[in-house]
Amino acid sequence: MSEEKLVARPLRPLLVNEADGVLDEVQAWFLAQAERDGWVYTSVLRQLVNKMYRDRDYLEKRTTRGQRTPYDYAVDRDLKAISWAIRAIVRYTPPDEKARQEPPKPARLPSRHLTPAQRKQYAGRPWWNGKPKRGWDGPDLPLRADYPAPPVWARPEDDLPDEGEKFRGHESMLPPPDHQE
Repeated sequence: MSEEKLVARPLRPLLVNEADGVLDEVQAWFLAQAERDGWVYTSVLRQLVNKMYRDRDYLEKRTTRGQRTPYDYAVDRDLKAISWAIRAIVRYTPPDEKARQEPPKPARLPSRHLTPAQRKQYAGRPWWNGKPKRGWDGPDLPLRADYPAPPVWARPEDDLPDEGEKFRGHESMLPPPDHQE
């Protein structure tokens, strides 16, 4: 994210408060970004519906190609959760919140037109592949120090303690001494 965005609109951290709908630090981080950027009912619904259609198209393409992985199962479950969340948002959002207007969109950057030489060079091939979206430096993710480490069972293998420490206090989980791997 560029420095001027941080200066113009500082990120106001939110506290985890389940009663207020903030369940953990990661959600608090992205929720603070959404509030800073002026997300309202209509922009949230638009984004969720777009995500739902993108994921549906992804699953349709994977099914057509005969590809199926556990990630596809997770995407299918995500679609059900998104659909449920959209219905809850529409049903239970107060009318005054629904009436809030979206902030005006920033002026569009001038389009990138190809020169005649570039048109000839890229004839029949896309020219934008491999180039980042203009004005976007990538996702703005929280620092690992901003939220707690995942539980031991969710950590990658190289992040686990060594074999002697891994089972300290859990000797019953160790393989028997005569066990051959």
